[in-house]
Amino acid sequence: MFINLYKFYSARLSSKLLLIIFVSLNSFSALSQAFSINSLNQAIQYAHQHDLWLQKSELNQAQRLAQSISKSQLDNPKLTLELMNLPLDSLSLSQEAMTQVSFGISQEFARGDSLALNQAILEISAFELEILRENRRAELTSVISQIWFDAYQSFKTIEMIQAEQYLFEQMLELAQVNYTSAAAETNQDEVLKAELDLYQLQDTLLIEQEKLDANLARLSEWLINFNPERNLTLTPNAVSHAQIEIQALAISQPNILTLALTDMALVKLIMRHPSVYRFEVKQQQSQKEVALAEQSYQPRWGLTAKYGYRADSAVHSDSDFFSIGASLDMPLFSHKKQQHQVKSAVLAGESIKTEKRLVIQQLLARLKRELKSLKHLESREKLYQKKILSQSAQQTESSLTAYTHDSGHFSKVVQRKIAQLNARIKALNVTVQKAKTIVRVNYLLTQTSRSNKAKNTKSTNEKQGTSHE
Repeated sequence: MFINLYKFYSARLSSKLLLIIFVSLNSFSALSQAFSINSLNQAIQYAHQHDLWLQKSELNQAQRLAQSISKSQLDNPKLTLELMNLPLDSLSLSQEAMTQVSFGISQEFARGDSLALNQAILEISAFELEILRENRRAELTSVISQIWFDAYQSFKTIEMIQAEQYLFEQMLELAQVNYTSAAAETNQDEVLKAELDLYQLQDTLLIEQEKLDANLARLSEWLINFNPERNLTLTPNAVSHAQIEIQALAISQPNILTLALTDMALVKLIMRHPSVYRFEVKQQQSQKEVALAEQSYQPRWGLTAKYGYRADSAVHSDSDFFSIGASLDMPLFSHKKQQHQVKSAVLAGESIKTEKRLVIQQLLARLKRELKSLKHLESREKLYQKKILSQSAQQTESSLTAYTHDSGHFSKVVQRKIAQLNARIKALNVTVQKAKTIVRVNYLLTQTSRSNKAKNTKSTNEKQGTSHE
């Protein structure tokens, strides 16, 4: 009898479950605009396209590239106009031979290769932003995937609990009928326990509903894009896609699981991670900054040209004047300042190397921890799939059959159903945790697609910068 009831209510639930859950959890006003996501890939792509951090980074890169061109240009020349040796008694330009109107132009040049180095530093800095955006996209993929799988877990848990709730209610009704009819095998304690089991099941349902709402809210941070009139909803296709996506999920570097890789081999994989590779770019920038600091030892040149006009008088005709000169800024009294500028730049470079080693050390520890966790989760998943779930189902079926034929006890039926439901929930949790671990491992194994083009760019820029001088 109970098996038939179970099948009846399960079939009934399967047709109405999604409608009940979506209406209760994702209700929204008629004025609101629904925003539906059908798959994880869609969510990731949308986040990549609309992430404000990525947009800001692109703007910052354009700003640095524009600034690099500005820094590669010479200062503007200076024009001068002077009225020299004007007699005060008559204010006449032709009274005295020394009176003249002077027009001048002067130009100062940068120290050494400082223009080219300034341009190279900013272009390398702009290139670093491309690496950071790669890391940001990988982080977004990891974060959204984990939230997505958490939402899927809550949804499936609600589905399982809803499917079992009708049977628990039917068992409670039967216990109450047996108790009121003074059936010998049913007493008040069993009725109370059946009620408590049902209430605990409902509490678990509320907890999972809260988790689902929380996960949808977390997804909204990346997907709603500051539109308060849009409400995030999960479509039925999204849930089925999530299950397929979990099954298809795999490590991006499969050999890492089959081979006993040493720490050195793992470090080689980590070296191409964007969060590590960025320090390669920063080291190149640091080298240029050291070279720029060394330019302070170089003199600064300037050229000046002047033309002096003299008016002709009634007595004599005077020649105009032309003057040309050069200026040289000799860094003779600032040796200590220049020495410490270079020292500061060198120390900054050493700091970058140390920070790089620190990041490698942290990523290596995280990768080893996640790989060990993944192995344990795979073992647990196999145990649940091959042993625990099947045996739990067999025990539940046996208890239901025995109770239906009046040879079993009511409390044992309830306990077996609770045990089976808990086993299924735990198995789902293991599967989701495994998927999230794979996502985290794949983030740690992210390989930058950027080549070391900064060096070629810099050498070209240096030539261009030198030509400006």
